[in-house]
Amino acid sequence: MYMKKILLFAFMACSVLAFAQNAYEYYGDKVQLEAHYFQSRSMGKLQGDKKQAYQGMDIAEGYLASAQATGIVTIYKLDSDISKEKQLKLPNFGKTTNAYNLSFGTQKFNPEDALPLLYVSGNDGELNVVRFDKKFKNAEFVQTIKLADAKAGNIAWVIDKDNQYLYAVVTNKSGLHQVMRFAIPNSTESTSVVTLNSSDAFNSYVIEDYYKGKTITSIGGTYVHNGQLFITNGNGTAQSPSTLFVWDLYGKMMRNVIDLSTATRGALKGCSVCDGAFYVQSTEGLYRLVF
Repeated sequence: MYMKKILLFAFMACSVLAFAQNAYEYYGDKVQLEAHYFQSRSMGKLQGDKKQAYQGMDIAEGYLASAQATGIVTIYKLDSDISKEKQLKLPNFGKTTNAYNLSFGTQKFNPEDALPLLYVSGNDGELNVVRFDKKFKNAEFVQTIKLADAKAGNIAWVIDKDNQYLYAVVTNKSGLHQVMRFAIPNSTESTSVVTLNSSDAFNSYVIEDYYKGKTITSIGGTYVHNGQLFITNGNGTAQSPSTLFVWDLYGKMMRNVIDLSTATRGALKGCSVCDGAFYVQSTEGLYRLVF
């Protein structure tokens, strides 16, 4: 059981890979016993608002939600490629607002809703919970979640779908990263504001108290799967190389630090897992990685 954690993306290990020109070397624990490589494929350019920067992304029920600054969310049907389904503007978003990270839950506000509730990490550490009604006609705010006493420069909120937890990955003013695990607040009754206190956390610690390796300079996007926190970092430049950090939430250790600078282009943003592949959204497009 513990060995399952040691292998990054253990759920991907059953894939039989044919390595061609797009094989990239990486470091850390081996993903497979046979090879130390992963495949990367560009899914093409995203089709959002050309004037707005790309930010958070997540996948649920065969759909990919891609967020941009000012709260624009574009919904794509995800198959071997992506096809644009609908573009919506989140309510109460404006010129100075952001949607830094997207994370789908597992529950729908209404059984007829198109997708489960979407958790949107915004300005000042706030988490906005959004529902998409039938056929993506409208996006509606259901709830706002705040962290009362966080000394934060930014908070990337992410749902652990496997275990039904809500994580706050807090970047404090000194650049350190605090991980806090909460119960997911009930959001199926009425519009509300929920304030979480540090005392509400089941667990809380600072990553850098346990890890002294390569610095997490910034958090582009976060995703939780199989007890591991995936963090995208970097701008795709020599000064800020694109990197995927894989943090063991329970073992409190860094399982992998993977260089994505030659496998992707642009600054790394939102990330997600679907059907045995890891998807990452950058400022230059969408990439599908298979380990």
